[in-house]
Amino acid sequence: MAFEALADQYIELGGNASPSNFSNYLTTEDSQLQVIFLNRLMARIGDLSYKIMARIDGDLKCTAAKNPEIGQRWFPMSIQLRYEVAYESAHAYVSR
Repeated sequence: MAFEALADQYIELGGNASPSNFSNYLTTEDSQLQVIFLNRLMARIGDLSYKIMARIDGDLKCTAAKNPEIGQRWFPMSIQLRYEVAYESAHAYVSR
């Protein structure tokens, strides 16, 4: 799947660059494709780093996403990887 491959590309690039097709995530009208992307990241959480999370968030604005399906996946990963940029939003997310 294209969105799983996108997640793999972010990991392979190690946070040093963005995949050339990252805008596909932003322009898709199917939020389930975004969930597929995040599920792939979760499956490979051992390969993620703070630097990769920061790159993804800079490109895709996951911390600011209004879709609860995104938050349900993004915030636990953020906490586990100590991506403190997302902490305030994660707190607001669970306090709703």
